[in-house]
Amino acid sequence: MPKFAQVLVASGDPMERARLDGMLAKQDYGCRMADAAADVAAIARERRPDALLLSGTLGDAELGGLVGALRDDPETASIPVMLVAARASEALRQRCVAVAVEDLVEGPLDDAVILARLRPLARLATLQAETHARIATARDFGLAAEAAVVQSADQGDCRVLVVGPPGDTVEAVAPALGAEVSLEFEADPYRAGATVEDSRYDAVIVVVDAGANPERSLYLSSHIRGNPSLFNLPVLMVYGDATLETPLDAYRAGASIALARPIDPSLLRTSLMLLVKRQQRRWGFREALDLTLVDATRDRRNRAYSADFLRAHLGRRIAAARRGDKHLTLAVISIRNLEDIEGRHGVEAAELLMTKVADWIGGLVRAEDLTGRLGGTDFCTIFPDTGVDDAGIAVHRVRAVLQLSDFALTEEIMEPVRVWVESGIAALEDGDGLEGLVARARPDPL
Repeated sequence: MPKFAQVLVASGDPMERARLDGMLAKQDYGCRMADAAADVAAIARERRPDALLLSGTLGDAELGGLVGALRDDPETASIPVMLVAARASEALRQRCVAVAVEDLVEGPLDDAVILARLRPLARLATLQAETHARIATARDFGLAAEAAVVQSADQGDCRVLVVGPPGDTVEAVAPALGAEVSLEFEADPYRAGATVEDSRYDAVIVVVDAGANPERSLYLSSHIRGNPSLFNLPVLMVYGDATLETPLDAYRAGASIALARPIDPSLLRTSLMLLVKRQQRRWGFREALDLTLVDATRDRRNRAYSADFLRAHLGRRIAAARRGDKHLTLAVISIRNLEDIEGRHGVEAAELLMTKVADWIGGLVRAEDLTGRLGGTDFCTIFPDTGVDDAGIAVHRVRAVLQLSDFALTEEIMEPVRVWVESGIAALEDGDGLEGLVARARPDPL
C-alpha cells in the first residue's frame, strides 16, 4: 500500500520502538527501525527516508554527535530530523539549533503530539523533493534553474510576530531570544490575522491570555494553517493550565509547537529558532520553485505550466511515487462554460479568464502541488505524497472558491463573469500509465 511518508525511527528501547512502529503504521507512515545511533547514518544513506525520528533513549551525547554527522554527510544532510526526549540537556538544545534540526519534542511523549509535529516534517520532505524534481524537469526544457537556493537554512535575522496581551510571558523572556530575533507585537488576534497576510514573517508566537477565552487565539492558529498563501507559517503557542484543557487543543488548531507556562526561556528560544530555520528553508524552496515557471515551461496563454511540461513532470512524479511506495493523486478541473464566454465576449476575454483561473488555482493549493494547463478547458494539479481524500479536500475548496467568485475581464465587459466548474480526481494505482491516470482523473461527461 502507498504511504504518506517513509520514516526511520531510532530508539534504544525495544518497547518504545514497537509502540512507535504501530502508531506510525496506523497513520499511513512506512517505518524502518534502528536500535542504536551508530546504525542510523548507514540506514539513512541506504533507504533515504522522508524523515528521521530519533529518541532520547539513545542518549544526549550520542544524539548530539549523530545529528552533526547526518548534517555533514551530503547523502543525509537534507533529511528532516525530529528528536523526542523527556528533557534535553542545554548542550543538546544548542546543538539542535546549530545544525538546524527541524524539531525537538520535549516532555511526556504523547503519540498525538508526535504525530502532529511529525506531519509538517513529512510535508517539508515533499516540498524539498518536489523542488528538486521540478528543477530537473525544467532543465529538460532548457532552463538553467539554480538549485543552490534550496540549500539555505539561514537567511539572516528572523522576523517574528507575537500575538497576545502586552507585558505577558514572551516579552519577559524576549532578551533570551537573542538579537537576531526581531519581535513585533499585536494584542488582537483578529488584527494579527490580517497582519500575517500583508507581511512576511518567519514565525508567529500566540500567547493565550491567562483566564481569557482561548477561542480567538485558537482561531488565529487555524486561520494561518488553512491559508495556502502563508506557506505553512509556523505557530508557537504559549498557554497555561487554565487556558487550554490539553496541548492537543493547540495542535488541533494547527499550532506547530505548544509550550506550557511557566516558560523555560532556553526551551522557548530553542523551539522558536528551530521553527524559524525550518520556515526559512521553506522560503528557499518556494523561491526555487518560482524560478521554474518561465517562458520555456509556461503555457503561452497564461501563467500555468504548459501541457508538455505538465506531462513530462507527471511522468517523473509517477516514477518517484513507484520507487518510494508513496501516494500520488491527480485532479483535473474543467471550466465548462468557457466556450459560452468566448462566444459572448471573444477569445481575448476567454483567455484572460483562464489566466485568472490558473492564478486562483495556484493560490489555493500548496507550493508543492503543480498546476498546469492540460488543454482546452482543463487544468490539472499534481498532488505528490497525497492520498485521494486529502487531495479531494483541496479540490473541493478550489471548486467552491472558483464557482462563488466574480471575475472581472476586459474594460469593455461591464458585468462580472462566473465560471461553471467540474472536477475529477484519481490516485495512482498499480498498472497506471501517465495517460491512463489522466483519463481516470478527468471529470465525467455531463
